[in-house]
Amino acid sequence: MYYVYQRNGHAVVPVTVSAGTLLYHGRNGRVDPAPPTGAEWLTLDVDHATAYSAFRGRIFSYAAERDFRLLYFDGVSAAPLATGTQDVQDVIIYGNVSDFHRSPFVRIVQLCDWGKQYELDGFFRMGYDFEIMLCNFTNGLTRLSDIDVVPGMLEHPLGWQGSIRDPMIMAYEFLATGNWHNVEPIAGLKIDYSRMISFFDRKYESLVELRRHATSRLQYRMFNISKTDVQLFRAELDDALLRPCSDMGSGVQWEAIMRHIIASYGDRLHYLQQLLHSLDRRTNNVEDEGHDVPKLVVDVRQQVLTMLAPYISRASIIGSDSDGLNHTWFEETVGRCSTKHTAHLAIVAFAPQEHNLKSAIDETASVPASVAPCEASTYLLRTSLDVMKLSAVFALCATALSAVAAPAPNFVYTVGQKFYLNGREYIFAGTNAYWLAQQSNSDIDKAFSDIAAAGLTTVRTWGWNDVTAIPSSGTYYQLWTNGTATINYGSNGLAKFDYVVQSAKAHGLHLIVTLTNNWIDYGGMDIYVEQLAPNSGLYHDLFYTDPTIQAAYKTYITAWLNRYRSNPTIMSWELANEPRCAGTSSVASAACDTTTITSWVSEMSAYIKSVDSNHLVAIGDEGWFQRPGAQPYPYDASVGISFDDNILVPTLDWGTLHMYPEYWGQADNVTEFGIAWIRDHAAVQRTANKPVVVEEFGVSIANPSQVYPSWWNEVLLSGMTGDAIWQSGSYLSTGPSPNDGFTYYPNSTVYEEVRAYAGLLKLRG
Repeated sequence: MYYVYQRNGHAVVPVTVSAGTLLYHGRNGRVDPAPPTGAEWLTLDVDHATAYSAFRGRIFSYAAERDFRLLYFDGVSAAPLATGTQDVQDVIIYGNVSDFHRSPFVRIVQLCDWGKQYELDGFFRMGYDFEIMLCNFTNGLTRLSDIDVVPGMLEHPLGWQGSIRDPMIMAYEFLATGNWHNVEPIAGLKIDYSRMISFFDRKYESLVELRRHATSRLQYRMFNISKTDVQLFRAELDDALLRPCSDMGSGVQWEAIMRHIIASYGDRLHYLQQLLHSLDRRTNNVEDEGHDVPKLVVDVRQQVLTMLAPYISRASIIGSDSDGLNHTWFEETVGRCSTKHTAHLAIVAFAPQEHNLKSAIDETASVPASVAPCEASTYLLRTSLDVMKLSAVFALCATALSAVAAPAPNFVYTVGQKFYLNGREYIFAGTNAYWLAQQSNSDIDKAFSDIAAAGLTTVRTWGWNDVTAIPSSGTYYQLWTNGTATINYGSNGLAKFDYVVQSAKAHGLHLIVTLTNNWIDYGGMDIYVEQLAPNSGLYHDLFYTDPTIQAAYKTYITAWLNRYRSNPTIMSWELANEPRCAGTSSVASAACDTTTITSWVSEMSAYIKSVDSNHLVAIGDEGWFQRPGAQPYPYDASVGISFDDNILVPTLDWGTLHMYPEYWGQADNVTEFGIAWIRDHAAVQRTANKPVVVEEFGVSIANPSQVYPSWWNEVLLSGMTGDAIWQSGSYLSTGPSPNDGFTYYPNSTVYEEVRAYAGLLKLRG
């Protein structure tokens, strides 16, 4: 499902659905139960249709009476996202990409009207699976069946015995249908590559500069396409779609060539990548092979020779005194390897679009900036020719690497943008439950049971409660008396948190523990300032700069670090919940800016690492940006946070962001703001090469079921490491757990949606 990750498509190609192909349409019971008659969608997979018939729905099965002529948009072109997935369609309809057009029903009508000039029957697109947008259901389809299928929601149909389909399983199967089509050809579908048009063609000059400065494929957009290039594109469409069907160009089976390249190099390059990065994934797993560096070079050399041996001529290998070989053999080997698939083709018979296909194949094999199996492999061979000559260097590297501590067994660690546990990817499917330690042991067990049943892996909870008087009930961790702090190790203090950790482990969960709060709830930063700097004006940001306060905070967190540093159930420490220059009622001094908090983050994260090297460290911040120009305030750094700067602190292992658009001045575009917020942080995640997690998000005014799926979809598509919804609830012995307007409870719609999404997140991993 390559396009789920590289989702902004830049190509169109005519396709034909063959007569006799089975097609399906699912209809939700809330929609008109009658079969479609105008423009609507079809799918090649009945599981895809089933996903859209969950509520008292129907599945209509059809057979194509004749060939259907369609135009395919590549990328995740069925997803109506404001991030570029439908740019090519917008260029066709509007001639530009100036506005975001969400409605799929308006879009299908507009595309069908445009397609009449080419006698197109519809369009072929991809989401998690492929879909056909058919312009007229009454022309060319035979309806084979109409079934009022068993629902997949919470309602049992009248007379039904036993359980019904699990929504999470339905979500798995929906995604699995897309995996069936990871490779072409798709049954019933014929692709005419001789008419394929790509905006990567350099003749579309207005798009070249944008791609040159993009840091990822997600930034490949068509915002700046010129009118000249739009006219050029439409002229090329005319040629491709009006050319007689009998004119098949050269007749070259381009798909066969491409599949052969993938078959020849795909697995081998993947294995080579695993070899080259094997030193990056050191674990204490006894089943892992040892990492002997000289042996590794020999293994790499053998793998490279496997790919290049057919193209290395003995006669071209001539020794020299400088580096053991001259460069002639290198050039000749690359030339033989990179042109072997196309050098013999008669280009005079090519259709115009076929020249681009030939260039793409040649450049994929030879251009260093691309996958470059030929040139990259030849380069690796050159640099590994004399392992013995380099053995001293490799031994030195091995010694240096061995001095770096491998991750402790059973502790979560990071490699690049992912979390790992004992050599396997750790899927961050999370939730928040700040209130856990205030409950009885049996209620803590109940809460974790509900969380685990939703398929979640990670729980964020509070590791602070500062008081100025001992409460009559409940848990507290630190008592302040006239500037003196006393840490509570008793049964209503850290000993109580021991049970939280014990229960989390019993339920297969990991904890994120946040060590103080920006806000006055349960004490936090303002208590430190009031107790230790009462005559200072009570500026909130003294917490970050006052030496006495910093020492007191270190004393407090040291108690936690020493108590739990050998406990792998805790995944990560967090420095503070939502740190800012100002607090609940206290104000910031004029001196507080982003450097104030970044400096504090750097000092405190380094301190934690010096005491506890086993656990990860994050901030727990909201992910505010410091971006130039007029921006919504989450982007203007006015609260004192710069996500771009903080993520680069060496002793921070991963980044966090929170998301509450309704309370950030974005109530009119909640969904869209959230998508952009996730996308912008995912871009920084890739640049920093660290995991980033949406560790709090919620809506309390809008309907969560209309907002969260779009946000979850963006997390999946953007490659963001994971997320944690705010917040989990349970029905406890004393009644429902605390509800701040965002809480979801077992058996609710949101709970089931969380469970289904957790399954998708795990499947992505």
